[in-house]
Parts: sequence; structure tokens; C-alpha cells
Amino acid sequence: MAELLKVLPGWRLEYFYVDYTIGFLLAHARRRCDRGVDGRGGSRFLDRLIAAGSRAKRLSPLRADCSGTSGNIFLLNAIAIAGLAVAFPIASVLAITLGVGIS
Repeated sequence: MAELLKVLPGWRLEYFYVDYTIGFLLAHARRRCDRGVDGRGGSRFLDRLIAAGSRAKRLSPLRADCSGTSGNIFLLNAIAIAGLAVAFPIASVLAITLGVGIS
């Protein structure tokens, strides 16, 4: 990634992370639709998705992925603004506190 940042000096680091996340999501969805859930073509992913129930249950993993991605982008912005020594401990404490509190 450092080489790409040298080639594209106007491109921000967060954009690389968003591109990676979208590409990973699309590749994973294509693999699941082609090969099934177990990887051998046994139970099909789309059949299990339809059987999952309501629309909210089907969109729950997507919402979780979007919130995780946005959290990582906010962390990268905080590191760019305040530096790693300040931003990472604050983000770690918030993640642990919220993670324990929510669960």
C-alpha cells in the first residue's frame, strides 16, 4: 500500500480501505453464490438467504460490516490528525468499553 500512496499522492489512505472492503465483499458474495455455504456446492447460499427470514435479518451482517468499516475509517482519520500515540489508545479504550457494554 505504501507504493500506491507514493504513486497516487493525492489519494487518501481511507479510500484504499474502502476499495478493499468493497472488493472483498463482492468477491466473497460471488464465491458464496457460486459454490454454496459449505464450499462444495452442497447447500446454496441464496436458498439459505431466502430462508433466513425477514429483510432485517438478511441485512444485519451488511449493517455490521458498514459500521465496522466506518469505525476503521474514523480511526485512520484520527491517526492522521492526532498521531498514532494519541489516537490508538483512545480508540482502544472506546472499543473495549463499548464492546463490553453492548454485549
